[in-house]
Amino acid sequence: MADTPATENARKKLTEEREARARAATPHAGGKPTPTQDENDLIALGGSVELEADGSPETGPTGAPLEHHDKSMSAGRPAGYSTRQSTAAAAAHPKSSA
Repeated sequence: MADTPATENARKKLTEEREARARAATPHAGGKPTPTQDENDLIALGGSVELEADGSPETGPTGAPLEHHDKSMSAGRPAGYSTRQSTAAAAAHPKSSA
């Protein structure tokens, strides 16, 4: 029994989608995988992990070595912006009639 044109189109589209999915699943040339959660946890607790070189530059555009920037805030270090503080006004109490 011959397939209908709709079935043939569906099979063709399904084949194209499978091929596209297979192409997307292949690893990129030269790419390195994202660190695992265990590696991230170990580093966060002060340990070290040997990572393979990923080919990224060791120096910045000026040729100077790249610096590590700690982006966390700490108390006692000014944030670099001003803040305002407001105080609530005293509540007005209605007079009670007795």
